[in-house]
Amino acid sequence: MVGIYFSGTGNSKHCIHRFLEEYGKNSPAFSIEQTEAVTHIIAACEAGQNTTRIS
Repeated sequence: MVGIYFSGTGNSKHCIHRFLEEYGKNSPAFSIEQTEAVTHIIAACEAGQNTTRIS
């Protein structure tokens, strides 16, 4: 799982980090503005961690 957030104030960043903690995953979280987010999403899809396909 990869957490993605968009936050001007930091609220969604805080929420996604809390969600990942509660979900019990040691998963990374990235701002949607970070280019490395795409790399991690693709890697998660290829590893079968996501049912969403990116074409």
